[in-house]
Amino acid sequence: MRILKSLIFILLMTISTQSFSDIIEQETFASRWLRTKNYTIEVAKAMPEDKYAYRPVEKVMSFDEELKHMMENFGKLSNFMGENEGQEILDQLVDWESKDKTEKLKIVADCFDKVGAKWTKYSEDELNAIVPFFKKEIKMTRQGIFELMNDHIAHHRGRLTLMLSMNEIQSPNYVGW
Repeated sequence: MRILKSLIFILLMTISTQSFSDIIEQETFASRWLRTKNYTIEVAKAMPEDKYAYRPVEKVMSFDEELKHMMENFGKLSNFMGENEGQEILDQLVDWESKDKTEKLKIVADCFDKVGAKWTKYSEDELNAIVPFFKKEIKMTRQGIFELMNDHIAHHRGRLTLMLSMNEIQSPNYVGW
């Protein structure tokens, strides 16, 4: 009987530890995503609107195009999570070029919020489920897609901060912690 109680106790501790670990991971991503959102918006705010068309050389995207591309990536990658998961994000980008800086910053914030909301709606099993991906040889999970989005944002935000420097504009202080 004592062995049975010990086994039940160990089983319950394993289950509750795993659940607690899941909660921590969800909270960690959510708080990191919020910091990523806020920092990205601060970088976008730092560039004056009349310099959004700035392009250091012809073969690279302009500041404005980089920002739009980051949000397009959210929509396109979200579509791999389920049927048309990212379409609402992509729809917001229609006529991006005709919008002013304030409208664009609102869209950026909203796109980040939509992705953040997707994270919280999935269980751990759903996050770890392999989903169809455009590179068939890669076994991609929903969690992997979120990580890919985060890496993609870091890459393109780095390009935005470089464009700020090239225009002698101070980048916002980094807030990755």
